Amino acid sequence: MYVKKAGTIILAVAILIWALMTFPDLPADRAKVYEDEQTKLTADFLAKPEVRDAFKSEGDLAAFEKFQKELTGKSPAELQKENPAFFSLTEALDSNKKKTGEETDQTASGSESVLAQSYTKYMDEKVEIENSKQAAKLKNTVAGRLGVALESIFAPMEFDWKTNIALVGGWAAKEVIVSTLGTAYSLGEVSSEESGSLSDKLKGEPGWNPLKAFTLLLFVMLYAPCLTTIVVMKKETGSWKWPLFAMVYTTTLAYLVALLVNWLGRYLGWGLS
Repeated sequence: MYVKKAGTIILAVAILIWALMTFPDLPADRAKVYEDEQTKLTADFLAKPEVRDAFKSEGDLAAFEKFQKELTGKSPAELQKENPAFFSLTEALDSNKKKTGEETDQTASGSESVLAQSYTKYMDEKVEIENSKQAAKLKNTVAGRLGVALESIFAPMEFDWKTNIALVGGWAAKEVIVSTLGTAYSLGEVSSEESGSLSDKLKGEPGWNPLKAFTLLLFVMLYAPCLTTIVVMKKETGSWKWPLFAMVYTTTLAYLVALLVNWLGRYLGWGLS
């Protein structure tokens, strides 16, 4: 019964949510703005004196990214023999990651270290542009527009449109809230090594603090049962009366509890930093 009734519905809703978060695509003129930013960023990077010898074109950058992806599949000796310059730069990047900003500045006299710092800055800015593009694409989709429309309702709890998208997806299955938040905050388009975990990402997002996170947790635990539960309730009771009551009652309770906790936390100054 679960596979036939619940499983098929969850699959259908998951596909629907994917479609809502994918279409319509970003208009060509708006997409070109981000492409131009990326092109300018790459051109400026390749024009730097410390970069010219290592990377002469975008093809060299692509080759280095491919080289880094192959690190886990080959031994250091093989990688060093294959491309000594790329191997040395990779070691410099790893070394800089292990140092604090102050220590990195003090040890930046070597050409490889300077190049590594420039490359790290370039990649950070590249990821930032890509994240901004993905956020704009998501906001332009049906799900994004729905999230924006719900902002006025959830504004008292300080939930933004990205969080609202995750809550809508959670109505189908609360397990997808985390993954939907990850997509909404542009984590799905970059590697985990570059983006970090969702919690790390949210810590750096404007408006996110422990109080907002706790408020969201309370709301998620209390609001409407997932679609599977609703379907089973309808099957067991033989009508939509109790399923609809459960949806309205739990969502109202979740809203009031989250609102009260958020208001009390802000009033007392708890979890704001």
